[in-house]
Amino acid sequence: MNAHIEAYHRILEDECLSINVFESYTEAYKEVNDFVKKYSTKRIHSATKYMPAKEYYEYLQKTNEKVNIRM
Repeated sequence: MNAHIEAYHRILEDECLSINVFESYTEAYKEVNDFVKKYSTKRIHSATKYMPAKEYYEYLQKTNEKVNIRM
């Protein structure tokens, strides 16, 4: 039921958390925040027609296309 968020957490772990050593909470917060921005604006996703999430969202707004989410 939570497959999408579990996949996101795995990507966050693999591509951000496990490759960094943080010296402080502030440093960790900045790095995770930067990752989330990159994930939403630069990283392509097969589920979003190989567009970054933000670009796909804007595409949906323009086209009024319905999203078919499988649960």
